[in-house]
Amino acid sequence: MLDGYPFNTRKYRGGPFVRIYDILGFQGIDMYFTLLFETNHGPTEIFELCFHPAVVWMKDGEEVCQPHRGPHFMAGDFTYLLNHAEIRREASYDHGENPRPRKIGIVCHDSGHGGEDDLNLMMSEMKSEGFVPQLMFRN
Repeated sequence: MLDGYPFNTRKYRGGPFVRIYDILGFQGIDMYFTLLFETNHGPTEIFELCFHPAVVWMKDGEEVCQPHRGPHFMAGDFTYLLNHAEIRREASYDHGENPRPRKIGIVCHDSGHGGEDDLNLMMSEMKSEGFVPQLMFRN
């Protein structure tokens, strides 16, 4: 500990410094997400949530829709994708009989401008829309 500085201050090249994560706490920033929508017989329906810097839904490298101009996921952004891309909420094994909620696999990439709060809010909205989100990969 250095006198006159907060407890988490260290010395670097002779001067005091505090790592930004020591101040803010690690918030899981720098992510974007790939969503893998379950289908019965393939192919998998894939969308990506990117932050360019605003929230943008992408498919095959092309912009599908932009729900708002803000830099973070907001309630309603997933529903906006569902409506804009006409994504079905149910899946069935027997051609429309006995529908059940669709699973969505989520891959978290360790680059981009999204964060833990964006991920948690997105998963919460998926559940409220009747989907079953599953975190498949996350660093």
